[in-house]
Amino acid sequence: MTVDNIRIKVTMKDMDPEFLKEVIEKCREDNILNCYQCGICSSGCTISKDIISPPHRLIAMTLMGLRDQVLSDPSIWICSYCHTCTERCPKNVNFSHILAFLRNISAEYGYTSKEELPWKTYKGAIDMNYDFGAGIALITSQLAKTNRVRTKLGLPPIPKIDMDEIHKIMDFLKSRERVSKKLEEKK
Repeated sequence: MTVDNIRIKVTMKDMDPEFLKEVIEKCREDNILNCYQCGICSSGCTISKDIISPPHRLIAMTLMGLRDQVLSDPSIWICSYCHTCTERCPKNVNFSHILAFLRNISAEYGYTSKEELPWKTYKGAIDMNYDFGAGIALITSQLAKTNRVRTKLGLPPIPKIDMDEIHKIMDFLKSRERVSKKLEEKK
């Protein structure tokens, strides 16, 4: 298989049909099946030039059931959760949600690197979500500009983030504590 001029050798034994089923069932994201690899998600991705597998490639590998390749790919840890991929997808594939799930099961099943970097990156993303309600800090002036553009396009404004709700969920899940513990184990 060749994706974006990068050759990936895939055999039948690499494919795990249960992986795609798991993603769909646990993520409740059957829209992943609508992906037709247009690449719009990756063309808007702010980090796609710096990663091995941009969003559309990770989706393709997930659709093929390439569990080991997806869950061990360092690209899943570098996303800043700006949600541009999800916003731009013409087929409503919620890549941001799917990626969060992939990170969680990568860590749960032990696919993460022995190095600290993925854990530091993941902790940074979790801290940003806890502090700002998103994977990136939403600058007020940028948010105003984005809402003006959305209004011109007939889209609703970005909803105000309920930080109390975010804190309650994250505190209940103990996500910050779990990642901090993993980081300590890696040292």
